[in-house]
Amino acid sequence: MINDYNPSPYIAEYFSLYYRPVNVYPLDRTTTQVDSLYGEAKDRVYTTPITIPIYFRFDVDEKTLTKFGIDRKEDLFVVISYALVQNAGWDPQPGDRVEIDGEHFEITFLKPQYDFNGSVYLYVGTAKRWQSG
Repeated sequence: MINDYNPSPYIAEYFSLYYRPVNVYPLDRTTTQVDSLYGEAKDRVYTTPITIPIYFRFDVDEKTLTKFGIDRKEDLFVVISYALVQNAGWDPQPGDRVEIDGEHFEITFLKPQYDFNGSVYLYVGTAKRWQSG
């Protein structure tokens, strides 16, 4: 029946076959101090990177003229397989960094996608160009 269908292993295989593995730097949430007012952390500590295939797409590159110069919006759309995340031992959350071709992007938003049984099978989210400091 359709209620017994679990898409997670099929999606994990598809990701492994067709998407490029990238380095992910999980944020160490035990040693990183988060500012209670702004919800941000200045001195971020990342754990050992893991390599996992994800789907990513650069959103439209917008350049906006501001009074301070040209502002460039470089966002990233990401889709992450839940089964591959479980195998890697990674719990993806906003604040984690993704490295693509030497460029680092910080995950800003993640939303789990559920199957018919209510189980997570994908994470869909966005990331922005990471700036240290």
